[in-house]
Amino acid sequence: MNTFAFYMHHTNHWGGHRSSHHWQLSGLTLFLTFVVSLAIAAILAFEIWMFFDCVLDRKMPSKNKVWWIVGMLLLHPIVAIFYYFIVHRPRKQQPRK
Repeated sequence: MNTFAFYMHHTNHWGGHRSSHHWQLSGLTLFLTFVVSLAIAAILAFEIWMFFDCVLDRKMPSKNKVWWIVGMLLLHPIVAIFYYFIVHRPRKQQPRK
């Protein structure tokens, strides 16, 4: 076996040595990528929910609505969380008339 064939047999495509550790790292990376993607999707869904809740709220004065919408567009999840606890949650806890 010549030197090149020996080198190609004992290395992976990226020039590193083959090992099971490489594949374990890939599995961990794939899992973490999935978890982070899922978290980002959940945060984005929450932001969209709070944004449309604000836009469609007929009882909120227009001036307040504009400030909440601008805040959500500029400071995405932070303002959406504040909106949830300050406006949305108390409104849903009020008894219906």
